[in-house]
Amino acid sequence: MKQVIPLFAGVAAAAAFLLPGPTPMLLASQMNADFGWMILIGLAAAIPGMLLAGPLFGSFISKHVTLELPKDIEEPSIDKSKLPSFGFSLALVLFPLVLVGLKTIGARFTEEGSSLYQWLQFIGHPFTAILIACLVAIYGLAIRRG
Repeated sequence: MKQVIPLFAGVAAAAAFLLPGPTPMLLASQMNADFGWMILIGLAAAIPGMLLAGPLFGSFISKHVTLELPKDIEEPSIDKSKLPSFGFSLALVLFPLVLVGLKTIGARFTEEGSSLYQWLQFIGHPFTAILIACLVAIYGLAIRRG
């Protein structure tokens, strides 16, 4: 319980506040908001919620609730060489956020209508950023590792 509650708190906060989740995407598009600013504001709202609902509540509730695994469940054997590195896993998570942030910051310094501005608008859109991150994940986790 001490590990599960913080995990769910992080997932819930990310889905509710951070792009490219469905709810924040709908709100941002309905309000014609800049996606980069939505990420920053979402982080400001999500981090305190994750801290309160995650480690603090997880520590409290784990003292009162226990979960026993069934006897027939065993730990899977995993070849450590097949697992991705921490750096690659973190890069996959941050990659779409970097693309959206690059659009938000880069578009401020380029001339509107220029080819660089159009390119930043394209790769920085959350749908495009997630698609590129998925393709990188497919290559890095499936194709390259066999």
